[in-house]
Amino acid sequence: MLYNIAKGLGQLNHDFFEYQIEIFREMLKRTKVFDFNSVLYLFESMGEVSYQLIASRSSHRGAMEKIVMDFFMESLKSKSDLMNFCLQILSIFVQLEEGTNPQYKTIYDSLLMEDNWKEENQSLMSSYIQFLIAFIAKHRERLIEDKGAVENILSQIIKIDHI
Repeated sequence: MLYNIAKGLGQLNHDFFEYQIEIFREMLKRTKVFDFNSVLYLFESMGEVSYQLIASRSSHRGAMEKIVMDFFMESLKSKSDLMNFCLQILSIFVQLEEGTNPQYKTIYDSLLMEDNWKEENQSLMSSYIQFLIAFIAKHRERLIEDKGAVENILSQIIKIDHI
C-alpha cells in the first residue's frame, strides 16, 4: 500500500516529494521495530520515489540520495542486512543520474575487495552485483581496469554456489 501511495503521489504532484522524503526519514529511524515485510515495502517505495525524482529531474533528488546514503552508512556500521536495500536504491542513482557521486566510487572499490565475496555475505551478493553492474555500465573503462578483481569475484561466486 505504501508503495502505491508513493507511486501515485510521485506521479500526481512533485510538490509532495519533500513530504515523502520526510516520511521516509522518520520511518528509517524506526526500522528496528518493523518486521521484514514492512521494511521491504518501505524500501520499495523509496526506490520508486528515487526513480521518479531522477526521471523528473526534481530538485529533491539530492535530499533523497542523502537519506539513502546516510542509512547505508549506518547499516554498514551496524552490519545490518538492510544495507542490501540501500545498495539497490543507490544503484538506481548510479544508473540514472548524469554524474557520479564520489562516494559511489568508494563503494564500488570496496565491493571489489575479496572479503565481501565470502559465503557469510551470500544474502548481500545480489545487491553487490546490482551496484557493480550499474557502476560498470556507466564507467565501462573500470571493467578493463579492474579485470582481475572482477574475475576473482566471479570465481568466488562459482565457488560458493558449488559448496
